[in-house]
Amino acid sequence: LTEAQAREQDYSVRADIVLFRNVGKAQVIGEIAGVAKIVSDAENGKILGVHIIGPHATDLIAEGTLAIKMGCTVKELAETIHAHPTLAEIMSETSFKALDRPLHCAG
Repeated sequence: LTEAQAREQDYSVRADIVLFRNVGKAQVIGEIAGVAKIVSDAENGKILGVHIIGPHATDLIAEGTLAIKMGCTVKELAETIHAHPTLAEIMSETSFKALDRPLHCAG
């Protein structure tokens, strides 16, 4: 869902964004233009939507669709091991930011 769609469904919406430039692998390969956003329910952390624009977005979105399908929370996604260095760390970073515990970017 988008933020607007989640609000229409009466969710208490939280949206967290992390720029690709905050991920080491993106810096190494020189592909820092991009962003990932997780839309979640502010009350229970359930992931409602994931949006990715940037390098390999078509590959990276698979994790987001799985998280939504499985009913994952941002805490569960944050606790998932993400290999380093990989672009997939954008999902880890964004989920930690949703917990107010960003690893490599300003809160």
